[in-house]
Amino acid sequence: MQRTVEQEDRHQPAAPGEGEPDPADRRRVVVQVVPERVADVSRYYEPMGDRWQQQVATYTDSQLEFLVEFLRQGRGSAQAETTALRTNGRPHATRRRGA
Repeated sequence: MQRTVEQEDRHQPAAPGEGEPDPADRRRVVVQVVPERVADVSRYYEPMGDRWQQQVATYTDSQLEFLVEFLRQGRGSAQAETTALRTNGRPHATRRRGA
């Protein structure tokens, strides 16, 4: 356990957020973004962003319209599922005994 905590502490400065225990539920950690750290973390994604921009530049307007609509619908589906899970809950997975 100590090693895990040390590893987490060592990586903490690069994290874009800080976690605080949820006083209402000891199993939860509420993470809040620390604006000063976002730039430090964002630099790791710059090469991927550059490749994405190069790829998107090759698409026609029609392809871009399709892509935007696809992403909007996907976002809507993800939001609906998140709402359903928060409202209805979902049983936790359990380990099979003897496996």
